[in-house]
Amino acid sequence: MTNRPTILLCFALGVCASAAAAPLAYVITGSQQFGEMDLATGDFSPIGSIPATNQYLAPGPNGSLLTMSFNGDLDAINPANGAISVVGNTGFADCSTPTTPTCGPNSQLSFGAFQGTLYATDFANNIYTIDPVTGQATLLGATGIPAVPAIPVSTNPDGSFNFYDENLFGVGGKLYANFDAGSFNPSTFMFTVAVSPELYEIDVNTGQATGIATTDFGLVTLANVNGTIYGFEGPTGQIVTLDVTNGSTNPISSPDPSLGLISGLAPTVPEPGSAALVLLGFFAAAARMRGTRRAHPSGATNTQ
Repeated sequence: MTNRPTILLCFALGVCASAAAAPLAYVITGSQQFGEMDLATGDFSPIGSIPATNQYLAPGPNGSLLTMSFNGDLDAINPANGAISVVGNTGFADCSTPTTPTCGPNSQLSFGAFQGTLYATDFANNIYTIDPVTGQATLLGATGIPAVPAIPVSTNPDGSFNFYDENLFGVGGKLYANFDAGSFNPSTFMFTVAVSPELYEIDVNTGQATGIATTDFGLVTLANVNGTIYGFEGPTGQIVTLDVTNGSTNPISSPDPSLGLISGLAPTVPEPGSAALVLLGFFAAAARMRGTRRAHPSGATNTQ
Protein backbone atom coordinates (compact mmCIF):
# COMPACT_ATOMS: atom_id res chain seq x y z
CA MET A 1 0.00 0.00 0.00
CA THR A 2 1.33 3.44 -0.94
CA ASN A 3 2.03 5.56 2.12
CA ARG A 4 0.77 9.10 2.60
CA PRO A 5 4.14 10.89 2.15
CA THR A 6 4.63 9.13 -1.19
CA ILE A 7 1.18 10.18 -2.38
CA LEU A 8 1.81 13.80 -1.29
CA LEU A 9 5.19 13.85 -3.03
CA CYS A 10 3.63 12.35 -6.15
CA PHE A 11 1.03 15.09 -6.35
CA ALA A 12 3.54 17.81 -5.43
CA LEU A 13 5.77 16.74 -8.30
CA GLY A 14 2.80 16.38 -10.62
CA VAL A 15 4.00 13.07 -12.02
CA CYS A 16 1.24 10.74 -10.79
CA ALA A 17 -0.43 10.62 -14.18
CA SER A 18 1.88 12.71 -16.34
CA ALA A 19 2.21 10.01 -18.99
CA ALA A 20 -1.46 10.38 -19.90
CA ALA A 21 -1.64 14.15 -19.41
CA ALA A 22 -2.73 16.41 -22.25
CA PRO A 23 -0.13 18.96 -23.40
CA LEU A 24 -1.57 21.82 -21.35
CA ALA A 25 0.48 24.95 -20.78
CA TYR A 26 0.25 28.46 -19.40
CA VAL A 27 0.95 31.09 -22.04
CA ILE A 28 1.41 34.84 -22.46
CA THR A 29 -0.15 36.09 -25.68
CA GLY A 30 0.65 39.03 -27.91
CA SER A 31 -2.82 40.36 -27.10
CA GLN A 32 -1.61 40.82 -23.50
CA GLN A 33 -3.51 37.89 -22.03
CA PHE A 34 -2.36 35.22 -19.60
CA GLY A 35 -4.15 31.88 -19.75
CA GLU A 36 -4.08 28.16 -20.39
CA MET A 37 -3.69 26.55 -23.79
CA ASP A 38 -4.16 23.00 -25.07
CA LEU A 39 -1.14 22.70 -27.34
CA ALA A 40 -2.67 19.77 -29.22
CA THR A 41 -5.57 21.90 -30.44
CA GLY A 42 -4.51 25.51 -29.90
CA ASP A 43 -7.59 26.16 -27.74
CA PHE A 44 -7.00 29.04 -25.32
CA SER A 45 -8.74 29.82 -22.02
CA PRO A 46 -7.95 33.33 -20.70
CA ILE A 47 -7.22 33.83 -17.00
CA GLY A 48 -6.17 37.48 -16.75
CA SER A 49 -4.53 40.41 -18.50
CA ILE A 50 -0.80 41.03 -18.42
CA PRO A 51 1.43 44.03 -19.26
CA ALA A 52 3.08 44.13 -22.66
CA THR A 53 6.44 44.53 -20.90
CA ASN A 54 6.44 40.92 -19.61
CA GLN A 55 7.64 37.89 -21.54
CA TYR A 56 8.76 34.30 -20.86
CA LEU A 57 7.37 31.93 -18.22
CA ALA A 58 9.03 29.50 -15.81
CA PRO A 59 7.87 27.53 -12.73
CA GLY A 60 8.46 29.36 -9.45
CA PRO A 61 8.23 28.67 -5.69
CA ASN A 62 4.89 28.03 -3.97
CA GLY A 63 3.10 27.15 -7.20
CA SER A 64 3.71 30.55 -8.78
CA LEU A 65 4.98 31.28 -12.26
CA LEU A 66 7.92 33.56 -12.91
CA THR A 67 8.35 36.00 -15.77
CA MET A 68 10.74 38.73 -16.79
CA SER A 69 9.89 42.40 -17.31
CA PHE A 70 11.75 44.56 -19.81
CA ASN A 71 12.61 46.93 -16.93
CA GLY A 72 14.89 44.27 -15.40
CA ASP A 73 12.54 42.91 -12.72
CA LEU A 74 11.80 39.26 -12.01
CA ASP A 75 8.01 39.06 -11.53
CA ALA A 76 5.70 36.36 -10.18
CA ILE A 77 2.33 35.51 -11.74
CA ASN A 78 -0.51 33.98 -9.74
CA PRO A 79 -1.78 31.16 -12.02
CA ALA A 80 -5.28 31.45 -10.55
CA ASN A 81 -5.95 35.02 -11.67
CA GLY A 82 -2.89 36.32 -13.55
CA ALA A 83 -2.02 38.87 -10.85
CA ILE A 84 1.61 40.04 -11.04
CA SER A 85 3.91 40.89 -8.14
CA VAL A 86 7.56 41.96 -8.23
CA VAL A 87 10.03 39.42 -6.83
CA GLY A 88 13.07 41.66 -7.18
CA ASN A 89 15.39 43.42 -9.57
CA THR A 90 17.77 41.18 -11.51
CA GLY A 91 20.41 43.79 -12.15
CA PHE A 92 19.78 43.74 -15.90
CA ALA A 93 19.60 47.20 -17.47
CA ASP A 94 16.17 48.68 -18.09
CA CYS A 95 15.01 48.24 -21.70
CA SER A 96 11.31 49.03 -21.26
CA THR A 97 11.27 50.59 -24.74
CA PRO A 98 13.80 50.53 -27.60
CA THR A 99 14.62 54.17 -26.86
CA THR A 100 15.18 53.75 -23.11
CA PRO A 101 18.67 55.26 -22.53
CA THR A 102 19.90 52.28 -20.49
CA CYS A 103 18.87 49.73 -23.12
CA GLY A 104 22.02 47.93 -24.23
CA PRO A 105 24.32 44.89 -24.02
CA ASN A 106 23.48 44.02 -20.39
CA SER A 107 19.70 44.17 -20.84
CA GLN A 108 17.81 40.89 -20.42
CA LEU A 109 17.26 38.79 -23.57
CA SER A 110 15.84 35.35 -22.67
CA PHE A 111 14.70 33.44 -19.58
CA GLY A 112 13.96 29.81 -18.69
CA ALA A 113 14.21 27.01 -16.14
CA PHE A 114 16.13 23.73 -16.11
CA GLN A 115 16.36 21.16 -13.30
CA GLY A 116 15.27 23.62 -10.63
CA THR A 117 17.58 26.46 -11.71
CA LEU A 118 16.51 29.68 -13.44
CA TYR A 119 18.64 30.99 -16.29
CA ALA A 120 18.67 34.21 -18.32
CA THR A 121 20.80 35.78 -21.04
CA ASP A 122 21.64 39.39 -21.89
CA PHE A 123 21.89 41.14 -25.26
CA ALA A 124 25.55 40.01 -25.51
CA ASN A 125 24.34 36.43 -24.93
CA ASN A 126 26.14 35.98 -21.66
CA ILE A 127 24.21 33.54 -19.47
CA TYR A 128 23.24 34.04 -15.81
CA THR A 129 21.55 32.11 -13.03
CA ILE A 130 18.61 33.87 -11.36
CA ASP A 131 17.78 33.67 -7.65
CA PRO A 132 14.03 32.81 -7.48
CA VAL A 133 13.69 34.48 -4.06
CA THR A 134 15.50 37.80 -4.66
CA GLY A 135 15.56 37.99 -8.46
CA GLN A 136 19.32 38.68 -8.48
CA ALA A 137 21.23 37.60 -11.60
CA THR A 138 24.68 35.99 -11.23
CA LEU A 139 26.94 35.69 -14.27
CA LEU A 140 27.71 32.10 -15.28
CA GLY A 141 29.72 32.82 -18.41
CA ALA A 142 29.77 33.77 -22.08
CA THR A 143 27.82 31.37 -24.28
CA GLY A 144 29.54 32.22 -27.54
CA ILE A 145 26.12 32.58 -29.18
CA PRO A 146 26.08 35.74 -31.36
CA ALA A 147 25.03 38.95 -29.68
CA VAL A 148 21.67 40.39 -30.67
CA PRO A 149 22.54 42.62 -33.67
CA ALA A 150 19.97 45.37 -32.97
CA ILE A 151 17.81 46.50 -30.07
CA PRO A 152 14.59 44.47 -30.26
CA VAL A 153 11.57 46.29 -31.73
CA SER A 154 13.75 49.19 -32.88
CA THR A 155 12.84 50.43 -36.35
CA ASN A 156 14.85 50.81 -39.54
CA PRO A 157 14.72 53.49 -42.29
CA ASP A 158 12.71 51.19 -44.59
CA GLY A 159 9.94 50.86 -41.98
CA SER A 160 10.93 47.38 -40.82
CA PHE A 161 11.49 46.54 -37.17
CA ASN A 162 14.14 44.33 -35.57
CA PHE A 163 13.45 41.19 -33.59
CA TYR A 164 15.15 38.10 -32.20
CA ASP A 165 14.11 34.60 -31.10
CA GLU A 166 15.83 32.94 -28.15
CA ASN A 167 14.69 30.47 -25.52
CA LEU A 168 16.37 28.54 -22.70
CA PHE A 169 14.88 25.10 -22.06
CA GLY A 170 15.87 21.63 -20.90
CA VAL A 171 15.12 18.07 -21.93
CA GLY A 172 16.91 14.74 -21.45
CA GLY A 173 19.15 16.18 -18.74
CA LYS A 174 20.59 18.89 -21.00
CA LEU A 175 20.11 22.66 -21.27
CA TYR A 176 19.44 24.06 -24.74
CA ALA A 177 19.00 27.42 -26.45
CA ASN A 178 17.86 28.51 -29.87
CA PHE A 179 18.79 31.82 -31.42
CA ASP A 180 18.12 33.83 -34.55
CA ALA A 181 17.60 37.50 -35.38
CA GLY A 182 16.17 39.50 -38.22
CA SER A 183 13.74 42.18 -39.25
CA PHE A 184 10.16 42.28 -40.48
CA ASN A 185 8.59 44.86 -42.77
CA PRO A 186 4.83 45.09 -42.06
CA SER A 187 4.15 46.95 -45.31
CA THR A 188 5.62 44.18 -47.48
CA PHE A 189 5.25 41.24 -45.06
CA MET A 190 8.88 40.39 -45.79
CA PHE A 191 11.34 38.86 -43.30
CA THR A 192 15.08 39.54 -43.51
CA VAL A 193 17.46 37.20 -41.70
CA ALA A 194 20.31 38.87 -39.77
CA VAL A 195 21.47 35.82 -37.76
CA SER A 196 20.60 32.37 -39.09
CA PRO A 197 18.63 30.09 -36.73
CA GLU A 198 20.73 27.65 -34.72
CA LEU A 199 20.09 25.19 -31.90
CA TYR A 200 22.70 25.01 -29.12
CA GLU A 201 23.51 22.84 -26.11
CA ILE A 202 24.75 24.82 -23.10
CA ASP A 203 27.25 23.60 -20.51
CA VAL A 204 25.61 24.44 -17.16
CA ASN A 205 29.02 24.64 -15.46
CA THR A 206 30.68 27.14 -17.81
CA GLY A 207 27.80 28.59 -19.81
CA GLN A 208 29.59 27.69 -23.06
CA ALA A 209 27.25 26.87 -25.96
CA THR A 210 27.91 24.24 -28.64
CA GLY A 211 26.03 24.40 -31.91
CA ILE A 212 23.99 21.28 -32.69
CA ALA A 213 21.98 21.97 -35.81
CA THR A 214 20.19 24.60 -37.82
CA THR A 215 16.50 24.93 -37.04
CA ASP A 216 13.47 26.93 -38.16
CA PHE A 217 13.66 30.71 -38.38
CA GLY A 218 11.18 32.43 -36.07
CA LEU A 219 10.81 29.93 -33.20
CA VAL A 220 9.40 32.56 -30.86
CA THR A 221 8.78 30.44 -27.77
CA LEU A 222 9.98 26.96 -26.73
CA ALA A 223 9.44 24.94 -23.53
CA ASN A 224 9.41 21.39 -22.21
CA VAL A 225 5.84 20.15 -21.70
CA ASN A 226 5.51 16.53 -20.52
CA GLY A 227 8.95 15.68 -21.92
CA THR A 228 8.29 17.12 -25.39
CA ILE A 229 9.61 20.47 -26.62
CA TYR A 230 6.74 22.56 -27.91
CA GLY A 231 7.12 25.90 -29.60
CA PHE A 232 5.39 28.68 -31.51
CA GLU A 233 6.56 29.75 -34.95
CA GLY A 234 6.16 33.45 -35.69
CA PRO A 235 6.13 33.33 -39.52
CA THR A 236 3.57 30.49 -39.75
CA GLY A 237 1.61 31.05 -36.52
CA GLN A 238 1.74 27.30 -35.83
CA ILE A 239 2.43 25.29 -32.69
CA VAL A 240 5.24 22.82 -33.40
CA THR A 241 7.30 20.18 -31.64
CA LEU A 242 11.10 20.37 -31.81
CA ASP A 243 13.53 17.46 -32.17
CA VAL A 244 16.68 18.58 -30.32
CA THR A 245 18.81 15.91 -32.01
CA ASN A 246 18.56 17.55 -35.43
CA GLY A 247 16.64 20.83 -35.05
CA SER A 248 13.67 19.66 -37.12
CA THR A 249 10.11 20.70 -36.24
CA ASN A 250 6.70 19.13 -36.72
CA PRO A 251 3.49 21.22 -36.90
CA ILE A 252 0.82 20.25 -34.35
CA SER A 253 -1.93 22.88 -34.36
CA SER A 254 -2.75 26.51 -35.04
CA PRO A 255 -4.03 28.83 -32.30
CA ASP A 256 -6.39 31.73 -33.00
CA PRO A 257 -4.35 34.36 -34.93
CA SER A 258 -6.01 37.14 -32.88
CA LEU A 259 -3.93 36.00 -29.88
CA GLY A 260 -0.80 37.32 -31.55
CA LEU A 261 2.68 35.97 -30.87
CA ILE A 262 3.00 33.70 -27.84
CA SER A 263 5.79 35.24 -25.77
CA GLY A 264 5.67 32.94 -22.73
CA LEU A 265 5.13 29.20 -22.31
CA ALA A 266 5.30 26.95 -19.24
CA PRO A 267 3.67 23.58 -18.47
CA THR A 268 0.71 23.57 -16.11
CA VAL A 269 2.51 20.69 -14.36
CA PRO A 270 6.29 21.38 -14.17
CA GLU A 271 8.79 18.71 -15.20
CA PRO A 272 10.25 16.91 -12.12
CA GLY A 273 13.49 18.94 -12.24
CA SER A 274 11.70 22.27 -12.40
CA ALA A 275 9.30 21.10 -9.70
CA ALA A 276 12.17 21.49 -7.23
CA LEU A 277 11.39 25.21 -7.23
CA VAL A 278 7.74 24.48 -6.45
CA LEU A 279 8.68 22.04 -3.68
CA LEU A 280 10.64 24.76 -1.85
CA GLY A 281 7.32 26.23 -0.84
CA PHE A 282 5.72 22.82 -0.21
CA PHE A 283 8.37 21.64 2.24
CA ALA A 284 8.61 25.06 3.92
CA ALA A 285 4.86 24.91 4.59
CA ALA A 286 5.15 21.36 5.94
CA ALA A 287 7.98 22.38 8.27
CA ARG A 288 5.95 25.29 9.54
CA MET A 289 2.97 23.02 10.25
CA ARG A 290 5.19 20.65 12.22
CA GLY A 291 6.57 23.57 14.24
CA THR A 292 3.05 24.85 14.93
CA ARG A 293 1.90 21.45 16.17
CA ARG A 294 4.88 21.24 18.52
CA ALA A 295 3.90 24.61 19.92
CA HIS A 296 0.33 23.38 20.48
CA PRO A 297 0.50 19.92 22.10
CA SER A 298 -3.28 19.65 22.13
CA GLY A 299 -3.26 19.56 18.33
CA ALA A 300 -4.94 22.97 17.94
CA THR A 301 -3.48 25.17 15.25
CA ASN A 302 -2.81 28.88 15.34
CA THR A 303 -5.23 30.60 12.98
CA GLN A 304 -3.71 34.06 13.23
